[in-house]
Amino acid sequence: MRELSNDDIDLTRLSSHENINFIPMSGKYVVLRRVLIGAIALFLWVLWAFAAFGPWPMDIIAPSILNITITIPCLASLFFIYAIFADPQKGYALREHDLSYRSGLFIRHSVTQPLTRIQHVEINRGPLQRRYGLAELCAYSAGGQASTFAIPGLSHRDAQQLREFIVAHKTSH
Repeated sequence: MRELSNDDIDLTRLSSHENINFIPMSGKYVVLRRVLIGAIALFLWVLWAFAAFGPWPMDIIAPSILNITITIPCLASLFFIYAIFADPQKGYALREHDLSYRSGLFIRHSVTQPLTRIQHVEINRGPLQRRYGLAELCAYSAGGQASTFAIPGLSHRDAQQLREFIVAHKTSH
């Protein structure tokens, strides 16, 4: 019978999460997100300006309503600015035994999933993603209906290669 041990582990000898070489999202993904978010923000500004300065008397639209509704295009513009700085922070890393994804600008979020714990992997593509050769890889772990994490903004080829590697890794281990 093997003797039970519970030795201390030197934390300085463990590999650091900061040492992971994350691969950035596809440049097409970053551009597509900026165009979509920018178009939505511009549309909301035009809609607000039409309501504020349209060809009708101002007593029909109360100024307080315009003051309140201006927050919607302002928030869309802030989201556009946030995306400009946050999208380059997104990245993924495939290592020998795990898959990692990071995102966030002010609040950094990193998820690492051991490859042996991934139950299945799927590739999702919407119409715009198909048009621009992009895909989203969703990794599902055992015990949950929702995906452990999704990696957006991959080229379709990279998503297929990642999926094939993960499936091959599962069958070999």
